[in-house]
Parts: sequence; structure tokens; C-alpha cells
Amino acid sequence: MKNMVIKMSLFLMISIFLLFSCDILKQKEYKIGLSINLSGTGGLSGAYIRDGAMLAVEEINQKGGINKIPLRLIIEDDKGTKEGALEADKRLIDKGVIAIIGHSQSDTTLSSYPYVMSKNILLITAFTATKKLSYIDDLFFRTSVDTVSYGNALSNHLKNKKIDSVAFIIDFTNQSFGEEFYEETKKKISIRDKIFTIKSKDINNLDEIVYEIVKMNPKAVCFLTEVIMTGILSQKLRKLGYKGEFIATIWAQTNDLLKVGGDAVEGINIISYIDSQLDNEGYKRFIDNLMKEFPKSSPARSMRSYELVYILADVLKEVKKVNSEEMKRVLLSKKFNTISGELSFDQFGDINRPVYLITIEKGRFIRKGQLF
Repeated sequence: MKNMVIKMSLFLMISIFLLFSCDILKQKEYKIGLSINLSGTGGLSGAYIRDGAMLAVEEINQKGGINKIPLRLIIEDDKGTKEGALEADKRLIDKGVIAIIGHSQSDTTLSSYPYVMSKNILLITAFTATKKLSYIDDLFFRTSVDTVSYGNALSNHLKNKKIDSVAFIIDFTNQSFGEEFYEETKKKISIRDKIFTIKSKDINNLDEIVYEIVKMNPKAVCFLTEVIMTGILSQKLRKLGYKGEFIATIWAQTNDLLKVGGDAVEGINIISYIDSQLDNEGYKRFIDNLMKEFPKSSPARSMRSYELVYILADVLKEVKKVNSEEMKRVLLSKKFNTISGELSFDQFGDINRPVYLITIEKGRFIRKGQLF
């Protein structure tokens, strides 16, 4: 009787294992979607994001894939618009992806989020900061901090520098990000401020804005704008003699800021969760491989999508069944060793990580300290 019980127990264990394994064994490839802006305003940054994801997939597949099953990256251009993001995600889901990496802006993520969630697909990003998706038990995960953390960091910087007047330039190409960043900063500090709004697609009013800022003469100008616009506005303000501090965001943390802004962006301070002076072996290897494959890419953008692919790969190694709920379980249950350090998600798929002050000095991005 005892032997019979043991045999039955072993049979049940093997059956359960085979039940979970069968789904995985049927996989010929793991399809991961990348939904990113490649042709709209700021599309150059999207290309850098694509580079990082492609590099990670190539490396993983060269090492044998996920338990000998290859990754396949399917890329769709969301065009940097709300409509484009929704259509891109619909196409990816129709193609059978098990997860979507995207989007590069809060507005585009917010537009497609309801549809992706309704289809029970995992959505993971390293770029979307809107607080509107914080503290929700869903299938949305991110390795980026939210606008609350950015607001805390900027207010701390303003307090540290005793800056009591700021001109905020908000790019309505990514309206949620800019407005929330401003609102969260204002909650923590009392300053004299004025908001100027632009849209990167329409730059006809730039000179008018620049003249008004120079006339206001605030102690600082905060660019809640994409990288090219940040460089252009910096040039225009310096040309008119503005001598106050420039503050930008992670949105402008690429080498394109140096190319467009030139000497005008020397000394600009950037609020970012990306440490500009990582020195671990994994990061060094990433930089070497990135420069070989994509010599014109920008590490601060590429490394984030690179990390996301590796996180998903780690998840797929541990799932018992290939579906979103099982992937969510693994994402919430472990710590991930990435090129930027150890990361773990809270119960809502959000992440706590430091926010740094990065300063451009002699054409280099230098970490000056931690703000939050």
C-alpha cells in the first residue's frame, strides 16, 4: 500500500511537471514586441531604444536563446502619437507577441494602455513616467521612476541651489510628462514661476518665448522638452544673453544634446535616474558591443531597452507556463541583476531607484550626486 502511494505521488508530480512543460516545449520562438517612436518628433531617440533591444536579442540568441528557444523582436513604429501607439500595439498583439516593450512617452503609453490591458498582454517600459499608472495592480511594469520622484528630485535641487524663480518650458508632444513633472515640483517648493508651452512639431513661437524668458530673467530655466528642442532653446537663450541655470530632464540625456546645443549646454543640469558613470563589467561589455553594432547610438537610451529585454529573458527562463499572469508572478517574485544594478518591482510593478543630478562638463555627462 505504501509503495502504491509513493508511485501515485510520483506519477502526479511528473504529470503536473509535464502539463506545465508542454506549453513551453511547444514554443518555437518567443515573440516580443517593441512599440516605439521611429518617425515622429523625437524619433532619433526611438532609434536608440531600438538599437538596445536588438543588441540584447542578438546576444541572447547567440548564447542559445531561452532554453534553446530563440527570441524574436517585432518592431512597430508608434510615430510618437496617441493614435499611432494604439495602432502599433494592435498590430503587435495580432502578430502574437507575449509582451510589449513601450512606449517612449507617457502620452503614447496612456493612449494604448487600456487596449493592451484588455487583451491581457504584459506592457513593460523604461521610459514612461506618468504617475497616472502608479499604484495599480495590473500587467504594466516599468524600470523608470515616475513623475512624483522626478518632482521630488527637482525640488530638492532648487532648494539646494536656493533657486526661487524658474521658467518652465513644457513640450506638449508629451504633455502628461511635462505637466506632472511641474505639478509634483510645485507641491514641494514655493517659487516664482511661469509656464511656457511649445509643441516640437510647431516651432514658430520659439523666439517669442525666448524673449519673454529673458525679460522675466528667472534664476533657472527648466526644459521639459525633448533633446533637440532643449538644444535649440539653449542656443537661443544664450545668444540673447541669458546667464541663469539650465535644467533638463532624462528626455534630453543623449549625445544629440551636445551636437545641437554646443557650448550653450555646457553646465546644463539634468535630472535623471540613469547614472552617467557606471563602471561595472556588464556595462562595459554593453558599451563595447553597442559601439561595434550601432556606433551612432546613445547609451543612456539604448541601455534601458537592453535591460528590459534581459529582464524578460530572465522571466521566460523561470515561467511554468507562457502567459502574462505567470510572467507577472516571476517579475514580482525576484530581483534582477542588470547592467545598471540590482532591480526589483513592488507589488504594483513600479520600481524604487535613485534620481541623480547629471551635469555636462567639457562635453561629458558627469554624475554630481543623488537628489532623491
